[in-house]
Amino acid sequence: MVFASSFAPSNYFLLLQIANKTFNMSSRAGGKQKPLTAPKKEKREMDEDDIAFQNKAKEAKAQAALVAQLKKK
Repeated sequence: MVFASSFAPSNYFLLLQIANKTFNMSSRAGGKQKPLTAPKKEKREMDEDDIAFQNKAKEAKAQAALVAQLKKK
């Protein structure tokens, strides 16, 4: 590598610009990076307990909505 002291002052800034472009690659040099994504979850088969739990949760939600609607009146 050639030292900057051997160049004239007018060429010093040109040398710095060349050195920055060739040795210090900016973080955007490779382009935009893709965001990280979580792996997709596998769908599992639901057994009777899972189905019963979901039905119970739906009924509780519907009942809460009905109570809220009756309280408005």
